[in-house]
This record gives sequence, structure tokens and C-alpha cells, in this order.
Amino acid sequence: MEIEGAIETPRTINKKVFKISPLQSCLVWPVTPERKGKRSTERIPYVISSESWQNIQQTKAEKKRKIEMEKEDRKNIELKTG
Repeated sequence: MEIEGAIETPRTINKKVFKISPLQSCLVWPVTPERKGKRSTERIPYVISSESWQNIQQTKAEKKRKIEMEKEDRKNIELKTG
């Protein structure tokens, strides 16, 4: 009695070719998602005492304060007119 080897059928998942045996076709394993590379991170210095880090943090705080002030101004205008 001869035992046949695994019948291999090529399947493509995410542009990769896999050869799957009959046992593997019964068992379903999730495919690991691949990173698309669209995320971009802002590179800042790690040293808190450096001048460039302090300047970056100061500009972020100023932008935040400016946005909050604009919101407050809009609220005051709406209260006066409404």
C-alpha cells in the first residue's frame, strides 16, 4: 500500500505564494498583517534639556494656546450676538 505525499496546491495571499497540504487546508491560520508604511513619526531629540527639544515643545504649546484662544473668542462673539 503506497501513501501519497501531500498534494500541494499553490495559493496566493497578499502577493505571496504558499503551498498548502490537505491537512493545512483544513486548519485555518490567520495571516499576519503587513505594515503599509503610511505612518510617519515626527523625529525629535530625546534629551529634554536640549534647546531644540525645548523649542519644539514651546511652539507646540503656543499653537495649542492660540487654538484655545480662538475658540474662546468665537464663544464670546456667539454670546454677544445670540
